[in-house]
Amino acid sequence: MNNFDVPSEEMEGFMKATYRRRLLYQWMLRFSGYKVDNNEIGDLEKKVYPSLNGLDAEGEPTISQRDLDELQLVLSTVDPQPQPKAGDSFTKAVLFRLHDITLRMRQEYNHQRPHFHIEYRKQYSASYAVDNLELLAGHFPTHYEKAILEWASRHQKSLQLTWEKLRAGENVQGLILDAKEEVV
Repeated sequence: MNNFDVPSEEMEGFMKATYRRRLLYQWMLRFSGYKVDNNEIGDLEKKVYPSLNGLDAEGEPTISQRDLDELQLVLSTVDPQPQPKAGDSFTKAVLFRLHDITLRMRQEYNHQRPHFHIEYRKQYSASYAVDNLELLAGHFPTHYEKAILEWASRHQKSLQLTWEKLRAGENVQGLILDAKEEVV
């Protein structure tokens, strides 16, 4: 226990969520063209993603929670921005929407082609091929699809590796994650 009689696991969860919010805020500022302290971002990334270095046991790239947070940030910045209420800021409006994306790969033996499924805001969903990022099913508005395809092209090798491990029956739970924020 600590001075506030809060179990240490709860306090650790609270602190990690606080660090994550700060990190996402710093990423959003950098993404929007503002000058940020990259050392602070590095320190926050170590606190928020301590065991996710983006590589699997063999040193191959994998999809991590950090990668999905990045995708969520990119998608949230292409949303039409709400008019801030008195006392609110643009940044606050964006950060409170950073929990609307789900990225999945399934062990589907009737589909030989590597692909991933993505859902955003429970409004849009689609499947894309990993090899050429072709839309296989579903629909996303153009502004979202462009952001998804740019992200997927940067992580194409990781997506392919994850597909291969999944097809081989390996546990990929730590590779493809639901990017919803943990409830603290």
